[in-house]
Amino acid sequence: MNEVYVSIWLDTEDYMNPRSDDAALRLARILSDLGAPATFKMVGEKLRSLERGGRVDVIDAIRKHDVGYHTDWHSRHPMVSEYLVDAGWDDGVELVLRNEGPGLDDVRRVFEGASSYGQAGAAWAPQPYAACREWGIPVYLDESDHMSVEHGPHHYCGVIGVFGLGPANARVRLGGTDGLTKSKAALDRAVDFARSSGGGIVNVYYHPCEFISPEFPDSINFGGGCNPAPGRYEIPKPFAPSDVEQGYAQFEDYVKYMLVRDDIKLVTGSEIAESYRDRLEGASLDTIQINRAAEDFIDARGFVGIDSAWLSPAQTFQLVVDRLVQIADSQVESAIEIMHVLGPKDLPSGGAITEAWVAGNDLLTAALSASRGLHASGQVPATPRIGDVSVTPEAFLTGACRLLLAVDSGAAIPGHVGLAHERLATEVHVAEDSEELWRWPIHSPGFRAPRIMEQARLQAWTIKPAVRA
Repeated sequence: MNEVYVSIWLDTEDYMNPRSDDAALRLARILSDLGAPATFKMVGEKLRSLERGGRVDVIDAIRKHDVGYHTDWHSRHPMVSEYLVDAGWDDGVELVLRNEGPGLDDVRRVFEGASSYGQAGAAWAPQPYAACREWGIPVYLDESDHMSVEHGPHHYCGVIGVFGLGPANARVRLGGTDGLTKSKAALDRAVDFARSSGGGIVNVYYHPCEFISPEFPDSINFGGGCNPAPGRYEIPKPFAPSDVEQGYAQFEDYVKYMLVRDDIKLVTGSEIAESYRDRLEGASLDTIQINRAAEDFIDARGFVGIDSAWLSPAQTFQLVVDRLVQIADSQVESAIEIMHVLGPKDLPSGGAITEAWVAGNDLLTAALSASRGLHASGQVPATPRIGDVSVTPEAFLTGACRLLLAVDSGAAIPGHVGLAHERLATEVHVAEDSEELWRWPIHSPGFRAPRIMEQARLQAWTIKPAVRA
C-alpha cells in the first residue's frame, strides 16, 4: 500500500478575536475553491460566537467541509486535563460527558454531525475516548506526546486514534520568505516516514487565528491559569496586512502541492473513520483462531495479529475466558463474537499476586466469573480471583491462555497452571507523567497529572494498530 493519506485539519477555536472569523472564512473558501477535503474542528463557544455575531457566511463556508469537535471552551479553565486531574474512570467519563456535551450538541445542531474529536493543546486525557464512543464519534484527531503507537493510526478505547504521529506530522507555520519551502520539505519527510511504516496518515494542521496574528489568543488570555471573564479578553496584536496575505497565498500553494501528487490522498475525519474502522469488533473467531491468539499473547504480551488485523489485549482476554466458559459448561464448540472491551478501571489491589501455581479447576471456575463480570461491565477485571487468591489481570490472562491451550489440545484439565505477571507490551505506548509532558502556556507552571496517566496506562489493554481497509 503505497498511497499515503494526508489529513488537513483546522482547529477553529478563537472566540476571543472577531478577526479570526474572517480567517476561518478565507481558509474554508480556499479549500472549497481547490476542491480539497479538510476537517474543521469546532469549539462550542466559537460556534456560538459566530451565531451571536451573525456570521452565517462563515458557518456556511465551513459546512461545505467535514466538521469535528474541539471541546466546548477550549482553553478556558478548568480544561479537560484540569477537571480530570484527580478523577477515576467512571466519574471522569461522566465529567467529560457533562462538561463537553453542550458544545457537541451545538455543533451537531448546526452541522448535523461531528466526525472527530481532539483536545485543546496539551489538555489530554483517556476518558474523552470513552465519551467519544457514547457520542458516536469514531475518530480522535489531534496531536500530542501523551501516547503513540509507532507514530501511526491505532485503536484506543475503541476509538480510532490519529494522534501521536510525531514524524508523520507536517506542520510548519506559514509566512516569511521560506514558509512554503519548509512546509513542502516537511510534507515530503512525513510522507516518506508514513510510507516506510506501511502507508499511514500524515497530519497537516493549522488554526485560523495563526494566519492573522503571531500570538495565540488563548495564551495571552488564559495562560498560566488566568481566567478572564467573557467580554474582557485581550486581543492579540495583528500581522501586517501584507503578511496576512502572504500566509493565505502560501497555504493555497501548499494545498495545491498536495493535490498534484499522485502518491497521497487527502482525507477527512469521516473518511478516516470508514477506512480504519475496527473490522474485528463484532466479528466472530473460531476455536483455532482463539487458540492462536492465546498462544501469541503468551509470547507477545500485547496486541496479536488475526488475519491481517489485530486483537487488543482486552479483546484476547474476552475471547479466551468466553472459550473457557464453553469448555466449563460443556457447550457445543462455536465461534465467539468479539466485543468492545475496555481495560480495568483501577489498579490491582495491593494484595494481588503476580506469580503462582493454581489448580486448573479453580482457574476454570474463575474464568466463568471473569466472563460474567466482563460482559456486565465491558471492562477487564482489575483484580480477578482464583479460589481464595487475588491476582493481576495480566497474570490471570497468562494462566487462562495456558489452560485453554492445554484443554483444546485434547489434554485433561491440568492439576495446576502457572501464572506469571509481565507488564503489557502495549504500556510502552503511553508516556510516563512528567512536567514536560504537560508543558503548555495555558497550564499553570509545574502542572502534573499522574492520575490521568495512570488511567491512560490501564487502558493500554485496548491498544492495537489500526489497519486500513
